[in-house]
Amino acid sequence: MASRKLYSLYVDLFENGFLKDIRDFTDDQRDAIYAEIEALWMDHYRFEAHRNEFIIGLNREEDAVYLLYRKDGQQAAFPDDCMVREITVGAPKVNQETLKLVGDRIPLRLPGYPATRVYVQFADV
Repeated sequence: MASRKLYSLYVDLFENGFLKDIRDFTDDQRDAIYAEIEALWMDHYRFEAHRNEFIIGLNREEDAVYLLYRKDGQQAAFPDDCMVREITVGAPKVNQETLKLVGDRIPLRLPGYPATRVYVQFADV
């Protein structure tokens, strides 16, 4: 089976369980969200951080967010293993859960915004 190459992933944001538009957040919140999303992906590729880069993109109207991948400074297709990567969140043996990086809602930690519960979901469609 031939795998198709992904060049961008759509980013959906949820606040307190409701789908939100990126414009619903303040500029400072947006910057924190973008930084956390990029760090979430870079954590899996930290040993080659000098070659890999995940960056946030916005459409022309700045209402839709997507994620791009750069390898050696050039936009490239996401690595093949991105669709099967998983992340573990929560405290071990308390509320730990393993989530798929693409497809599941992943909680984001926003420094300076403790009362805000923001989740991110990446999709290829």
